[in-house]
Amino acid sequence: MINDNSPMLPRPATDNAPMISGRGTKIIANARGAYLARNLDGILQHMQPEQHQRFRHEVLRQGLRYARIVFENVEQFAYGMRFADAVERWLADPTPEYAAAIDDLQQHEPDPPTDPATGSPQYGIFDVTLFYLIWTIHPDTETAEAAGYVSHLARMAGITEYRGDTISSEVFDTAARDAEANARLWQVESAWAILHGRQPPSLPEIAS
Repeated sequence: MINDNSPMLPRPATDNAPMISGRGTKIIANARGAYLARNLDGILQHMQPEQHQRFRHEVLRQGLRYARIVFENVEQFAYGMRFADAVERWLADPTPEYAAAIDDLQQHEPDPPTDPATGSPQYGIFDVTLFYLIWTIHPDTETAEAAGYVSHLARMAGITEYRGDTISSEVFDTAARDAEANARLWQVESAWAILHGRQPPSLPEIAS
């Protein structure tokens, strides 16, 4: 449940790559090894609070994009898109009203189908995607954790977006891995840009 209505996710401000102080230059030099190793956690450790906040906002936008791709292609389309729209409104303006709207939607989450033989719930790609999106935006989720959840959302989107003629678990696994790799690379490049006071790159394609 979203229970923190504080404006923790402001819309990122436009900046023109301001001059970096001597201390900032040292921070970037220390973070360069993490960047070259594609170590997101290492870059995040060198961020100032406002940079952390901005990166978190970008990651949430990334996750929402992947979730929409899945929601557009599932039976629970109507609910999924309402949930995505509610999250988007909250990201743009994190007020108690918009947080409450997300909480209300969670209370009315559709039940998964059940196995006719056992009566057990059968969780599909919609349920998994919604789970990861909820934990991505949860106020108790650390920024690095949120980035990890988003990489899982990328996998779901990669499977959804696959349009090849061959249908097999191996093919879907490859599509998921490619999407996750692109998502993680974007996160590293985005964090590096924000650390330098620059705009992050455009959101990545689902797969190469």
